Amino acid sequence: MAKQLLSVLILLVALTSCNSSKEVLRQAEQYSDAGMHQEGFNRYVSAYRQDPKSIEAHIGAKSMGNLLVNKYFAEVQLHVSTGNYESALHALDVAEQFYHEYQWLHIDRPLNGMVSRTAIRQKIGENYYQLALQASLDDNWDAVDMYLSNVARYAPNHPEANYLELMSSIVPEYKRGVKAMELGLYQEAIPYFEKVIGIDADFSDALALYYECIELSNMTVAYIHTTEKHIGEKYNECLVSYVHEEILSKNNPFVTLVSRDKLNHLTDEQILTMGGTFNEESVVEAGNFLGAEFLILGEIQGLEAVEDGNGISPLVRPIGFNGLTRIKREESRSRTLKIIYKYQLVNAETGEIVIAQSLPFENTANVAFDDSDLTLESFPSIWEQAVFDEILDIATGKRSTSKKKKKELKNLDKMTEEEQLQLFFEFVANEIATNLDDFAKSRRIEVL
Repeated sequence: MAKQLLSVLILLVALTSCNSSKEVLRQAEQYSDAGMHQEGFNRYVSAYRQDPKSIEAHIGAKSMGNLLVNKYFAEVQLHVSTGNYESALHALDVAEQFYHEYQWLHIDRPLNGMVSRTAIRQKIGENYYQLALQASLDDNWDAVDMYLSNVARYAPNHPEANYLELMSSIVPEYKRGVKAMELGLYQEAIPYFEKVIGIDADFSDALALYYECIELSNMTVAYIHTTEKHIGEKYNECLVSYVHEEILSKNNPFVTLVSRDKLNHLTDEQILTMGGTFNEESVVEAGNFLGAEFLILGEIQGLEAVEDGNGISPLVRPIGFNGLTRIKREESRSRTLKIIYKYQLVNAETGEIVIAQSLPFENTANVAFDDSDLTLESFPSIWEQAVFDEILDIATGKRSTSKKKKKELKNLDKMTEEEQLQLFFEFVANEIATNLDDFAKSRRIEVL
């Protein structure tokens, strides 16, 4: 009984499957007759998968598959004939995907399916190259780079694209350099021309313009200290040395400093005429003589050194009272050095003042002076306290004694007056060199 029931169920399933397959075949024929080939093909394939023994489904699927593959490859040819190569490439992808996916149906590849993918890609690359070429003629180098990136994508071995890519690296930099020169920004122009000649040293006149920019960017400077009445010739030379060293330490390739040997040929009269409210004629004359485009004229307008000696701190150190007795006094003071320094950066060709700055300097140093040891005759120990008091009185200046050995004060301070001046020199040199460096890097130059 159970076996009979199972047989009936199997028969029902078979009949149902058969009826379903026939229904799908019927739908496939209807779609095909209506010209809806893709839908008809899908129904034939579905029917064939349900019933692989169905000859009608197999023939229908293969027939409709051949029709579709011909249609897809025909679309490729159509796009190629109209020059729409990117659409042709997309259509080729669709056609080949369909052909390979349904090879199990033994679909035939049509004669028009023998299309070269490489040839289509070369055509696309050529189209983008022509667009890049036109953009270069329009001086639109951003567009050139964009189009060339597509050339590299589709036709990486394009014979002329490499040269145009080279030009897209050179021409914009060259034009930026020329524009900077037109604005008088010769230093800014130099890096542009460096990039150009780094790629092609023979490109146009890039090399000549590069050297022209270097020549025009260079500024020859002479530092002249116009007065030495406040600090004397020795310290005047020190100040000049500090300024020279600090300017050179900036390593600015566009600043050339006139040597001190050449400055020594200036007469005292020439130097004096350039102090304070200088004579323009003397500045121009000195510039011509030194071969300097700019002069830095510096002078000390005021110097004051103030010592405060009110703070006395005695330190009494008796050493034995049966023999030689000594005491020691240390005195603290402060020294304040005040200097006003002014300098001007002057165009030696026109007499124009480019930079004028007053630099106030003030430094206070605490100093200590060691009064010499005080020597007294020995006293009996019974008088020890009295002697100590006497020594203290002498040390604090309340009484004097002929037995005190007079010695000159000895300076114990680590900060001498000379070292204070050294701080002043460093301050002035740094200010001048920094401002000169900034000016040299930012100046615009007008060439008549």
